[in-house]
Amino acid sequence: MSTSAAFLGMKYLFQRIIEDYSEIEFIEATEGGLRIERAINKTFKEDLDVARLLKNRSLSIHGFIKSVN
Repeated sequence: MSTSAAFLGMKYLFQRIIEDYSEIEFIEATEGGLRIERAINKTFKEDLDVARLLKNRSLSIHGFIKSVN
């Protein structure tokens, strides 16, 4: 499978971010697309289930991101 230079650049950027923030679990939900190293591959539906769990907690995604910066 081939891809454009722009998409390949985004893949490398994502991999660098994942490496820089190794304490965070990153989920890759392209369902067979990018295959980003160090990211957990899950389907979009599985990701939605995780988001629903977070919604029911007091910690929001925005709050979590702010807490690690």
